[in-house]
Amino acid sequence: DTVVVVTPDTAGAVVARFISPADGRIFEELPLAVESRTLQGIAWSADGSRLALVDALHLYLVDRTGAVTDTRGFTDRAHVRWSADGSGLLYFRVGTVREDDLVRWEVDEAGRFVDEPVTLRDAVQTIYSGQFDVARRTGDVILRTGDARRDVWVVDLDDPRTAARRLTAGTTWYGAPGTFDGTAVYFARGDAIGDNLYRINLATGE
Repeated sequence: DTVVVVTPDTAGAVVARFISPADGRIFEELPLAVESRTLQGIAWSADGSRLALVDALHLYLVDRTGAVTDTRGFTDRAHVRWSADGSGLLYFRVGTVREDDLVRWEVDEAGRFVDEPVTLRDAVQTIYSGQFDVARRTGDVILRTGDARRDVWVVDLDDPRTAARRLTAGTTWYGAPGTFDGTAVYFARGDAIGDNLYRINLATGE
């Protein structure tokens, strides 16, 4: 029955505002002992006792007094969620290409991280975002997964009845197509071997 919004001000001070969805009233403002202008993720534990905050370089654990109980360096997906019982944080650890590992990091009763994150599911296709949620009653995890489709097509503008012809087919990233004389197309492609430039012969498809 409460929404929490965490915002940094221009000086870097961070404040949590607790809002009633019924009437939009802010019934509490809590300064947090965090200095950051780049907050990217927030998660409120099911029992309301802790907040997890993510910025560009850190993962913070904050209690209901606003005090930071633990801080770790963090460069993984900023979308974090608490387990249903509040004993750990779930997030996606950045993997290769578009596949990330869903991990869980235990948190003790004092609000400190325990040991190292444990992988729950590896090589999940997250399309660079890693968005998910945890059901507070059952602990089930719902994921947005799948893969991205982006291809290069060629269209004959002189004859609109001619169907467009697809030049590429795959689940990699394609962009910035260009051609000089219409015999070949150059494009950028991002895949498992990195970001590179490619040339495809329009006559042969090579």
